[in-house]
Amino acid sequence: ATLAGGVVMGVAGDLDMGLPLTMSMGFVAGALSCAGYALIQPLLEKLLIHDTCGVNNLHGMPGVLGSILSIVLVASKPEAWAGDGVTATTQLTALLITLGVALAAGNLTGMIISMPLRRCGVFVPVVECFSDASFFDVAPMLPEEACKEDSLADVSL
Repeated sequence: ATLAGGVVMGVAGDLDMGLPLTMSMGFVAGALSCAGYALIQPLLEKLLIHDTCGVNNLHGMPGVLGSILSIVLVASKPEAWAGDGVTATTQLTALLITLGVALAAGNLTGMIISMPLRRCGVFVPVVECFSDASFFDVAPMLPEEACKEDSLADVSL
């Protein structure tokens, strides 16, 4: 969540907004990121959408928030950005194009990655997706007694 503030300001950092708005947007982005991990991540998992590193929570949602912030700021002071060709419409267009490319590339990557396994007749059930035992020889788990402090003290290096 700490990095989410930097993500939200990465979009709107060059806009004139002052310290109070900057700090409050960093706070909102951090809270949004935490809410994403706590509330949205479980929903995505129920929909069988897998986000290994929480990219949606750390980069996606704060990035969209930053884009919305930039649209609002540019729309509130259009004369300040007229010479640069920046308008609220161009900001909105950039957001929509970015979302479209991200969704298309993510879906295409997911299909490409899963194709070779399916063509080879390999099907991995969802409950075993993160288990190496299907593809490698894995050492058996140690019994709980071996993990106690007393038994570790007898091990010599």
